Amino acid sequence: MAQDTMTLLKWLGWEQDRSIHLFGVSLGGMIAQELCLIIPERFKSVSFISTRCGSELDCPSTRSFSAVFQTSSRVATGDQALDLYLELLFPDGHFELETEEGKRYKSNLREKLRNCHHLPREQPYLAFGGHFYAAMMHHCSYGKLEKIATDLHPAKILVITGDSDELVFTKEVTRAS
Repeated sequence: MAQDTMTLLKWLGWEQDRSIHLFGVSLGGMIAQELCLIIPERFKSVSFISTRCGSELDCPSTRSFSAVFQTSSRVATGDQALDLYLELLFPDGHFELETEEGKRYKSNLREKLRNCHHLPREQPYLAFGGHFYAAMMHHCSYGKLEKIATDLHPAKILVITGDSDELVFTKEVTRAS
């Protein structure tokens, strides 16, 4: 995926040194790490958002594995599947808030996302498996992270994560940064 991004950058003509502000969220952050190892001189700044370096200690929670299993095996579908992912992506207690209309925030968000969930573009199992495998097998050692920091200089690096995350262990992100 990093190679695909490099091809796109070349096609766009973005090949100048220190000309790109790179933002990577989740798997995109893992791809951003690989890009920083390959073409560090191109980046003016890099933001890693809710992503992981892939150490053996930062696996997602059992709750997230359960949600992935239930939805990929079709045990949970529709609103039930949507709720599983919403509960992973938002902190506990977040859905107790009410909207201006007096509805529970979760109901309001589910209503907005329901149309997206039912679009006839369900991801094929092979594509889902490839995405999941790429995220789980990604490994950027602390040595490589140090290389990124050194090679990116004088570019700025920003690492953002929540204080509670089912998919990215905050402690490991802080340690890696």
